Amino acid sequence: MLLSSSTPGNEIIINSDAIELPFTLIDYIIVHELAHIKHKHHSKEFDKEVSKFIPDWKNLEEMLGGDGVIIVKKLLSVKNH
Repeated sequence: MLLSSSTPGNEIIINSDAIELPFTLIDYIIVHELAHIKHKHHSKEFDKEVSKFIPDWKNLEEMLGGDGVIIVKKLLSVKNH
């Protein structure tokens, strides 16, 4: 499940399932995609930009299971039951 993406035209697309996540993860997803407006690819500069707003972003990314699939499915299944 892809949680979010950004287009070459700087449009940000967020999966509607993301609304069920804890606010800290939603914040991270938004900041992550906004950072792609300035830095199109993941790089040290991209990481620094995200860190300006969410210093513990690596922990949040780990909570999302790297690509967001494993933990998100667990979080959403718990909320839906």
